[in-house]
Amino acid sequence: MRNEDAHGELAVTELRLSQALLALQSVIAAADGNVEQAIGAVLDGALLMLPSADGALVAVSEPAGLICKAARGSFESLAGRRLDGVTHSAELALSNGRYVYAADIEQSGGFAPVIVRLGIRSIAVVPIPFRSGHVGVLKIGAMRPDAFTEDHQIAIRLLAGPLALAFLGNAHLEESEGHESAHRRFVATFEQAAVGMALVGPDGGFLRVNERFCRIAGYTNDQLLAGGFQQITHPDDLEIDEHHVAELIEGVTDNYTLEKRYIRSDGEVVWVNLTVSLVRDQTGAPEFFVAVVEDISARKTAEQAARRDSLTGLLNRRGLIELLDQMLDPAISGEAFVLAFLDMDGFKGVNDQLGHDEGDRCLVSIAETLIMSRRRGDRLARLGGDEFVMILPRTAGEDARPLIEAACGAIKSEATTCGWPISVSAGAVAVPAAAGCQATDIIAAADRLMYHAKRSKGAKLRIESYAPA
Repeated sequence: MRNEDAHGELAVTELRLSQALLALQSVIAAADGNVEQAIGAVLDGALLMLPSADGALVAVSEPAGLICKAARGSFESLAGRRLDGVTHSAELALSNGRYVYAADIEQSGGFAPVIVRLGIRSIAVVPIPFRSGHVGVLKIGAMRPDAFTEDHQIAIRLLAGPLALAFLGNAHLEESEGHESAHRRFVATFEQAAVGMALVGPDGGFLRVNERFCRIAGYTNDQLLAGGFQQITHPDDLEIDEHHVAELIEGVTDNYTLEKRYIRSDGEVVWVNLTVSLVRDQTGAPEFFVAVVEDISARKTAEQAARRDSLTGLLNRRGLIELLDQMLDPAISGEAFVLAFLDMDGFKGVNDQLGHDEGDRCLVSIAETLIMSRRRGDRLARLGGDEFVMILPRTAGEDARPLIEAACGAIKSEATTCGWPISVSAGAVAVPAAAGCQATDIIAAADRLMYHAKRSKGAKLRIESYAPA
């Protein structure tokens, strides 16, 4: 598997785990002390977030023994049964209050025949904390050995938190000592999470951050707690982030996911995938946000490289089409613009007479000349060979003429200075707002106008309003 494919799969897996864990918070809160409903939600969520899992159950210590309260998947036959002696893993987890994981029970031994008959090979057991001890266990099993990665096991251990809070929400179990035990468990799992996690107040200020979040954001714990997410968010991403936050507070959505940029303390920009949910107090008022952050800078760098021409650094054809698709989408932009297609006449002679190295230097110089000629906000692309494109946003057809002619004149002047026997043919299309057309249609229309100019030596630059062919 290619590195970028593996990285992409890892990012998708981490995102699914993060979203599933956050979604469970809302479900547990909605259960309002209904332990059976909360247990069912956690078991269903466990099988959704862990594709390699085949079964899940929750067993509770009662006077009659360890009773399976609910089960899903391959463990369903154990629902309602007394589990004492069925497997030593639950007893071991309860006795020392520690997480138990057997990568292959056939190799580990000590498991009862009923577990083997179910086809289980790997199993994870998490004690559910309550008061000074534990109320029961969460057990996740899989049919193949070593089915759970380290990230999966961290997620399994985090599931004990919602279960502990569910039991505490029950009217018969609400006692302060148990709540403190669950809180200690939450703090421990929060700090050990493999992803960046933060609790954020309604005003945007950080209430708690874990070490992984500090490393991603590039600030110390104290620095983050002294400010808010607004101070570290890239200015171009702040508006959309605050829009999503407002929708959470208004109840329009339960959570949101956003790819955004942080500016680290050293000035470096880091891309992150952010997943946020809102926790409300007993009155329904916003209490705090839970944010899960994953560093996706490597993937973003690879994506940016795939959209750029390796010689000039300008957008390539793929990057140009993606940009045009955004500009033509009325939900994103919907503004009028002009697209100009520039072709370097005589460039083949540069390669033939002076060599390909000089040809490359010529193309780089043309790109630099266009960059120097453009306005702030104008975009440039090289489609390959000696074909370049200028995009002039918020510009009417005739307003674009002096800008395009000035760029062509600058290229001719540079070519004369360097001794390159080239000139420029250009054609341009004025695209109205909400044109309802395809990116490739616009490029093709400007290309046709350019060829008209190329065939008509000395013809005036043609700029036409776009109309479907």
